[in-house]
Amino acid sequence: MRFFVIIIILSVTTPSSAQTHYTTQDNSKAVQVVDPWFGFDKVQHFTFSFLWTLSSQYIIENKMEIDDNNVIFLSSGSAFSAGLLKEFYDQRKPQGYFSKRDLVANSLGVMCAVAVIMM
Repeated sequence: MRFFVIIIILSVTTPSSAQTHYTTQDNSKAVQVVDPWFGFDKVQHFTFSFLWTLSSQYIIENKMEIDDNNVIFLSSGSAFSAGLLKEFYDQRKPQGYFSKRDLVANSLGVMCAVAVIMM
């Protein structure tokens, strides 16, 4: 719980030097996008990947009765794939961009879920 509180506090108090500016092309107009490392969007990406990994692990292992050794690869791979597909979708939207920082947040969520599963 403390981890989420720290992330939310950092998302509000992040200085502008910790942000990356992306330039996208939209009908010959350059648009600048700000992508902070500790924005609320990153909390959402982390949380989604974390919960997706845990829930798919539970469903595949207990409801579908698949062997323990393969389940963690399926659950973590599906969570990371969903995050990657989301970034490809965002890139296709008008004024959208592919955020590597969102993928980092997704990866951290998956890794934390795997750590919980391995306990």
